[in-house]
Amino acid sequence: MAEPKPKLTYTEAVRIRDEALNLQEQLGRIVTEARNGTDEEKPRSVAKIARDLQFTEGRIRQILRGQPDAEAK
Repeated sequence: MAEPKPKLTYTEAVRIRDEALNLQEQLGRIVTEARNGTDEEKPRSVAKIARDLQFTEGRIRQILRGQPDAEAK
């Protein structure tokens, strides 16, 4: 039996990985901003962020640990 053709090329996989890393960084900044609050919005609890983003609280805490701004406050 012939092997199935890959659906993605290596170049496409690298591009997708780079985009995913960029999105993870953006998500970290967004979660940190939600946790710390902004001039317009009050800080949100980890539980509220988790509900809003449909993540677990553990995942939100993991994201916050990865963001230097979250630990500074």
